[in-house]
Amino acid sequence: MACLGARALGAIGGEVTSTTVAVFSNARNDDEGAYFRFVVMGSEEGKSAGILEALADPDCGWFYRRDADTFNQIPGTPIAYWLSDAAIKNMAFLPGLSCCAQPKQGMVTRDNMRFMRLWWEIELIDFDDAIQSHEEARESRAKWLPCTSGGQFRKWFGNNESVIFWEHDGAELIAFSGPHIKNRQFYFLPAVTWSSISSGVFSTRYVSAGYLPEHAGNCFYANESMLALIQGVANSSIAMFFMALLSPSLNFNVGDVARIPIAKPFDYAQQDEIINYVRALRSESKVDWDSFETSWDFKRHPLI
Repeated sequence: MACLGARALGAIGGEVTSTTVAVFSNARNDDEGAYFRFVVMGSEEGKSAGILEALADPDCGWFYRRDADTFNQIPGTPIAYWLSDAAIKNMAFLPGLSCCAQPKQGMVTRDNMRFMRLWWEIELIDFDDAIQSHEEARESRAKWLPCTSGGQFRKWFGNNESVIFWEHDGAELIAFSGPHIKNRQFYFLPAVTWSSISSGVFSTRYVSAGYLPEHAGNCFYANESMLALIQGVANSSIAMFFMALLSPSLNFNVGDVARIPIAKPFDYAQQDEIINYVRALRSESKVDWDSFETSWDFKRHPLI
């Protein structure tokens, strides 16, 4: 198998289309498979040169041999030939993130032009970011509430720009979209959110109580301490490494995030230290986010 990645064919540019060439046999073969990985080479010419170099020098760094039975140890059986034995062991034996938090899909409005806005497009008198329950939403006069809606790569806090029409606790939207308004028991709870469609690098952000989850910004839920521990793991280089395996496309689905291998937080010797670091990083990220006018908590530019 030769994983050529993006830009393998000169006629097809961009990062969306990735190419793999494989040879399969309709019979069991006990020999190790041969695998080439050229995803980091950015041109058709570079990949061609890489193939020739790999054939001449198997220790070049992008040629691998792996027994196909190894893939059965990895949840979902991805053909992850480049993983080390230690990484495969972690995938096989460590529990997924869902053992400690509940990743949930956000709502689908079916008509974002009608039900979603950027917060500066509405009358602020109709906006409320302090509602924390369905009962409060039913009694409130607010029409627009904050929602998670993905956004560009950003860690810890931010990308809080979108609002969703939720007058009378979402009566109109629920009537319109019906079963697509799912997991309502988690609405308004503190959460950690991530962008379902991204540039290819996984990152998470904390949202306090009062947000509604939209499917472009799915969330996972737990108590506050556990959220901090899980976010510390999810924003680490280790989680990025495994997400590149679990979801090699530009989409980070709930099921993929749930499978990020994690040593259960109660195994950590320094839980309090991790939690304090994460909360400090959130605070610094919030200060940065609120320094610009796209934040509804903006007060003053830091250079003034």
